[in-house]
Amino acid sequence: MGYYHTVVSWLERLKCGITSGELYQTVENVLPKERWHWHLNPNDFPITHTVCGERF
Repeated sequence: MGYYHTVVSWLERLKCGITSGELYQTVENVLPKERWHWHLNPNDFPITHTVCGERF
């Protein structure tokens, strides 16, 4: 899997009422942080801004 698949999974899972933990786990399941060493912008949680596919 890679970046594109992660963004697709993230967008498919995104909905009103989703918790940051649920969204985080979606990304972790597709693109394990331990292997890929990604970091999230802490300002992204809770998600209150326009959705942007460039976060991961």
